[in-house]
Amino acid sequence: MEALSHTESSHLEGVVSTLSEMEKEIDAIKADAEEMKRAIVALARDEAEKIKNQIVSSANETVKN
Repeated sequence: MEALSHTESSHLEGVVSTLSEMEKEIDAIKADAEEMKRAIVALARDEAEKIKNQIVSSANETVKN
């Protein structure tokens, strides 16, 4: 196997560096998406609880009348 020329070596280092940066960006995006998912799930849970309470309250009012 022959050695890489200086130009090829520099190009390869640039490619590896770019891929490394892309990997970091993908990891950051993944972390952001997970945080958004947690926030959406919490919001949905809260909204479902509010609706449940409204239904129970409405049912109780109906029974009283």
